[in-house]
Amino acid sequence: MTEASSQKTEKGPEEAQANAIEQVEKAISAYKAVCQQLDELRNQMQEFAYIISHDLRAPLRAIKTLADWIVADYADKLDQEGKEQLQLLVNRVDRLNAMLEGVLEYSRIGRVCEPIQDVDLHGLATQIVEDLAPAGHIQVSIDENLPVVKAEPKRIRQLLEHLLTNAIRAIDKPKGSIAIDCTDEGNFWHLTVADNGCGIRKEDLERIFKIFQTLAPKDQCPTTGVGLTLVKRIAEVYGGKVWAESQPGEGSTFHVLWPKIVPQATAAKV
Repeated sequence: MTEASSQKTEKGPEEAQANAIEQVEKAISAYKAVCQQLDELRNQMQEFAYIISHDLRAPLRAIKTLADWIVADYADKLDQEGKEQLQLLVNRVDRLNAMLEGVLEYSRIGRVCEPIQDVDLHGLATQIVEDLAPAGHIQVSIDENLPVVKAEPKRIRQLLEHLLTNAIRAIDKPKGSIAIDCTDEGNFWHLTVADNGCGIRKEDLERIFKIFQTLAPKDQCPTTGVGLTLVKRIAEVYGGKVWAESQPGEGSTFHVLWPKIVPQATAAKV
């Protein structure tokens, strides 16, 4: 009896270890299954967004064409209120088309990929500022030491262009100031775009990165609320991070952590 008990005692730790290994293997298997389901769901959502935004553009174009035709041929037959209502229709069709274009572009990020290349951030920032042509009262300073980064040229341009466009729109002072800087933080480049514009309330700092979210009423806002969402998406696809700091009335600083090593497969798998 004592000998049998001793044998059972000796087998106890081995059985416990085997059970623990079995439980870990089951947990890993379940985790992989959940990850696969999430990947499939994400792919389905991206495909759905692409199809919806693509297919809705055709009827929108037809509405826009009809509205333009009415404006061109019947404007003199409408009273002032009729003209204003028709212009409101045209404006809202244009806005909806821009929103659909934003959804379409969002669905392409990580699904339509270009080869990873070396991109000179200083040259890119200089070109974007020239293209955006900010008003004369806005001064844009670009750090001479902006690095060469690994990225898809189109995506890194979109990221920087949306950040600069956002900064320019935020300027509400007679003398506007925007600064583009970058520091080395080990495995990441830390890019910042700072402005002395209107600033953002603390409670809105996360909301601004959600799609179609604007701080001003939509009918009074020149943007669709897609730009910063694309910035966040692009950074995260590459394993980076985006966040903002701001003081209402004083300005905002947008931060981007961009990895120094970006495998080609990173974008393809997202």
